[in-house]
Amino acid sequence: MNSLERRNLLTNKINSLKSELDGADFMRKLDLKDEILELEKELGTAKLHDGNADDCEMCGS
Repeated sequence: MNSLERRNLLTNKINSLKSELDGADFMRKLDLKDEILELEKELGTAKLHDGNADDCEMCGS
């Protein structure tokens, strides 16, 4: 499997997990979010913040 096929497979899996979020209960949503984060880390698309408020878009810097 080449890198493009692998990326597409991971992206499809992420999209599938995101679609499951709608009807899931709270604990299942937490599990799905963890799975999505792990896949995004593998893809290199995860946005993780180190706790610095200046870097956070939500904190209104």
